[in-house]
Parts: sequence; C-alpha cells; structure tokens
Amino acid sequence: MNIIDRLLNPFIKTTLLAKGSKKIFEDEKTAMQEVFSGKHEHYLPEKLVNSLHIDNSYGCPIYTVGADNNAKKCLIYLHGGAFCQDIDSMHFRYIDNLYNEIKIPIHVIIYPKIPQHNFRDAERILNKFYNDIAEKYGSENVFIAGDFSGGTIALTFASMQEKKPGGLILYSPLVDIRLNNALIDDIEPDDPMLSVDGLKYFINMWIDGENDETPRVNPAFIDVLSLPCTLIFTGTDDILSPDAINLGIKIKQAGGKCNLYVFKNLYHAFFFFPTPAGKKTINITANFIKCQK
Repeated sequence: MNIIDRLLNPFIKTTLLAKGSKKIFEDEKTAMQEVFSGKHEHYLPEKLVNSLHIDNSYGCPIYTVGADNNAKKCLIYLHGGAFCQDIDSMHFRYIDNLYNEIKIPIHVIIYPKIPQHNFRDAERILNKFYNDIAEKYGSENVFIAGDFSGGTIALTFASMQEKKPGGLILYSPLVDIRLNNALIDDIEPDDPMLSVDGLKYFINMWIDGENDETPRVNPAFIDVLSLPCTLIFTGTDDILSPDAINLGIKIKQAGGKCNLYVFKNLYHAFFFFPTPAGKKTINITANFIKCQK
C-alpha cells in the first residue's frame, strides 16, 4: 500500500464511523427508518450542473457527463446506495474524474429505488436505454460500470444480454445478495460502512419476493461465461469483498476474462476518496476501457 494511503486510511475509517455511515445498516429497524425517511433526492454538484445533459424520456433521469464529440465508446454508470439511497456528490466527483481520463460520454442512470420500486422497474428502464445506446455505438463499444448495489444490477443485467457490452467494471460490488459468506462475520467489525442485518432489509425490499437464488437478482448464480471482460475492485475491510473475490476467481477458473484488484485494509467504496488508491482505480479503469477492442 502507498505510504500516503497507509497514513490517510485509518483517519478516513475513523471519520466514517464517527459520522455514523454504518448506522443505517445496523439493524432492520434503522434500515426501515432510512427507507421511509423520504430523504433520497439525488445531488448534483454545482460545477457539473451546466455541463450535464439530462434525459428524462426513459422514466428516470439519465445524466450524461461529457459531450459525444463523435466518441466511439461510451460508459453506463449505475450508482450504489443499497437500492435505496440516491447518487451523491462523491459519486459525481469520481465520475467526473473518470471522464477526465477516458474522455467518452458517461451515462449516469438514476434508476428507480425502494420503497416505491423494485428490480423489475430498474431492469425495464435499463433494457430500453441499453438497447438504444448499443444500436448507436455497437454493444461491443458500450461499457457498464456499477458500485455496491449498482454493481449487482450491472452484473445481472450484463449476464442476460445477447448483445454483450464491451466490458464490465465493478467497484466494491454486492455479488451475493444472501450475504451468507462465512468470512463476513470476521470482517464486519473492521468495515466502517456496512452491516449485514440492515443491508438484508434493503435487499429483500428490492427483490420483492423473487427467489434470492435466481440469476435475475443474485449475481452469485449467473453463468460467469455469459459476462464480458470484467474488472473488479474490492477492499479487504469490506464485508462484500469475499464474494467479490470469489467472483473474480470463478470467472478465471471457468476460462473467462477478469482483472481482479484487491486492496488490503481498504474499506467499502474506498475509491471515492481522494487518495492514491482511489486515483489508481481511475487509471486502471481508463486503461481497461481503452484496451478493449
């Protein structure tokens, strides 16, 4: 680990705990309060407001960062937030920094969320948008990225497409919605952001009665050879990391293409923070997209 990361990350973890970032995931009651709080309007950074193109024709806002300028590739970004919380300034800062590296349009889909909606609503919108954008660029030139729960959606969606995207990029993804990996209990005390009980409540609302062992909602059950070339980032102090690591290993063992980056002692969504590790994920992502033919 970079020496700056070694110095900064204990401070960041302590700050996250002090701010109560983990609190909404502690138990079902707290999670329920978060779901029904009504505090879920998405945030647009002032510096980006005038440069974003907004499309509301698909049933939800879709923000495009960066002009088309005859670009040959594009990226669809699905943000995290436990299927409940909306996109925030940290997401947009990361997306803006990523755009400055890759210089292709990034389409940020503010998909519908619980409690009013479920995975079916998001799936329907994503299908329509992906088909349209794939027709414009060619599916092989469309990349799909997602963090946390957005990674869940990205995984299940990509696995179901006949016209495969050019690549899949997963940041701290939620891979197995059952959250039953035996290693989670050992990691949870060191995770400053996530706990199992509250997260399960969000997940159950999202899947809305669907069997949690079907590939439509649980990436742990997809055919990994149905995925395009995949890039995974995860930190070892994230309760989601064991399943993310397992996914990377599973893809490789099956003969698929996957680049797995495991960051020791880093936490959920570490890449959003202005640290060397966060910058590294941007550089790796940019190279991944540029190298896919």
